[in-house]
Amino acid sequence: MRHHVTPTWSLELPDDADGLVDDDGDLVVNAPGRFIVVSPWDAAPDLTPDEALAQLQADERPEPVEEHADVADDGTVRWAFVLDETDDDHRYLGLYGYVLAPTEWLQLAVLVDHELDRAWAVDTWRSVRYGEADPDGPAA
Repeated sequence: MRHHVTPTWSLELPDDADGLVDDDGDLVVNAPGRFIVVSPWDAAPDLTPDEALAQLQADERPEPVEEHADVADDGTVRWAFVLDETDDDHRYLGLYGYVLAPTEWLQLAVLVDHELDRAWAVDTWRSVRYGEADPDGPAA
């Protein structure tokens, strides 16, 4: 089901997802074995999306399990990487993704408990759309 994070950002989320917008304006979604945080940002006025992406990619991070980058049909610049992570003996995969438009950016963290959900995490990041106005405003 398509959910609007802001009037101009939306993405596909599972029907059984339970989401809310927190005090920081982030969409936080819980579904069985899956946890998602979606954070909208105002773009840095002095950076193009390509320049912002170059800065993000230059930041130090652990070696990813996989990495994706592209330009979508909506003109956004996209980059995501997947990490194999452990927290208190709990193993999970974390997809950390960015979708950059000229005036707004969206950052996602998609955490999944099972390797079989890795493709779903990538598909969730790829489902982000920019510029599809929601006549009813944002919804979780």
